[in-house]
Amino acid sequence: MQVSTTEFEFSHGRKPRGRGHWAFYFGFRGIVGGTVEPAFAPGEMTFTQAKRWAISEAKKSGWTRVVVGP
Repeated sequence: MQVSTTEFEFSHGRKPRGRGHWAFYFGFRGIVGGTVEPAFAPGEMTFTQAKRWAISEAKKSGWTRVVVGP
């Protein structure tokens, strides 16, 4: 599963880390075939926990790419 942090890094000037309320997009954001609305991880959690959740949700829907929201 490919997990892109490019948008987050551009927006925040650093790699994602720590605790927070994380947002993810599945597929190629804004391109036909990708989600346009973010999927929010359930509650506050570490980035590692949220990334595991996002990968699991993406796989359930048949996606092969996850984008960390800005």
